[in-house]
Amino acid sequence: MADYKFIVWLNEEVKDSSILGGKGANLNKLVLMGVPVPPGFVITTEAFNYFMTVNGLKNKVLNVINEVIREGKPEEYEEAERRIKELIISTEVPRDLRDEIARAYMELSNMFNTDAVAVAVRSSANAEDLKTASFAGQQDTYLNVRGIGELIKYVKHVWASTYNARALAYRDEKDIPHDEAQMAVIVQKLVNGRAAGVMFTINPVTGNESEAVIEASWGLGEAVVGGMVTPDRWVVDKGGLMIKDRVISRKSVMMVRDEAGLTKMVEVPRDLVEKPSLSDEEVLALAKVGIELEGRLVIHWTLSGSLMRTRAIYTLFR
Repeated sequence: MADYKFIVWLNEEVKDSSILGGKGANLNKLVLMGVPVPPGFVITTEAFNYFMTVNGLKNKVLNVINEVIREGKPEEYEEAERRIKELIISTEVPRDLRDEIARAYMELSNMFNTDAVAVAVRSSANAEDLKTASFAGQQDTYLNVRGIGELIKYVKHVWASTYNARALAYRDEKDIPHDEAQMAVIVQKLVNGRAAGVMFTINPVTGNESEAVIEASWGLGEAVVGGMVTPDRWVVDKGGLMIKDRVISRKSVMMVRDEAGLTKMVEVPRDLVEKPSLSDEEVLALAKVGIELEGRLVIHWTLSGSLMRTRAIYTLFR
């Protein structure tokens, strides 16, 4: 255990941010820059590797992949996913790792004067946002998780989603070896948002760098990023901070917290179905934050010796 770092808080400086996965590393960077991000911690890729190694799962997983995926057919990937998930989810988390996760969760809960704070348990793969590949939406996230037992359960589900059929097929398509796949898990205080969505600081459809695009819908963000709804969409001119275009969709369903479980899909109240999920003032306020953040990140990466432009998706109001 001495060679592993299992837990990193989002506001903690870390020498090797790769152990946080792509999403975790970006959230860590935002927090250290002073951006308001819900508090939480990351169960690192080293914890994932420890779990897989101690339980002898790495070779078992590769054996399933080599045995089942022969011709690259969708049903082969689905069968590999089923068998690998069964392996991972049925395996106990080592006591020392479980205890560290429990201590971190209790510390987070104590911040909000409760024994069991509701959290989002989010995937953060090591190869999540590369220049030539993006695993967005291919691994799992669970919302409204409460209690240590449930947290451990869904951490294993996120680890297992490393081998979702879509992720397996995508790695094969991009020639990314399966034995290099590693998963960190972000545990964050759940924001019970009225509306949620994503922001792009470069128009993802046209590539226009002078436009920001915001998409949102009622309820939690899972409905938007999971493609369950067609979100409202705004295009903002970054130079003049003006809304250039808006498309308000008919939003018939929304994802909300469920006190009896995780989340549930419900019908949108009739008076909200065709109403914008964000006001113009909220859209412009979000765009302003995105523009400022993009500038700060570009400066940060340039000073670090990288000429990368940020094309990240900011889930600022999820």
